[in-house]
Amino acid sequence: MKIVQETPLQLALESKALFGLLGTTNYLFDKTAGTLTITSKGILGNKKQEHALAEIKDAVVQEAVRGSDERNDPTARTYRIKLVKQDGSGVPLTALFTSGKKSKEQLADAIRRFLHSGSGALVPPLPT
Repeated sequence: MKIVQETPLQLALESKALFGLLGTTNYLFDKTAGTLTITSKGILGNKKQEHALAEIKDAVVQEAVRGSDERNDPTARTYRIKLVKQDGSGVPLTALFTSGKKSKEQLADAIRRFLHSGSGALVPPLPT
């Protein structure tokens, strides 16, 4: 997943499954419209979801471990970004957990900065 546009009013992300061969998902955080629009295009068809930006309070990095006996092995960990809504529910940005914690932390930070810019103090991330 990467940032393709970052302005004070819009943040656009793009995620490609298997280098785009299986599909592409675009995420448009739009302060003017007050929405997050998620558009997926792939071999299984096209989908569109919309969420109100006002409902989203945070972006966190979730961690998964393959098995309990591998908890101390950092290579057994995978990650994904989840948006946290005001009601405590979540919206994972991807269905799959993948490697690359640092890049996901950077994206979650960019999402938090965008969500909270111009609205006062930054909300600290929730524990995962």
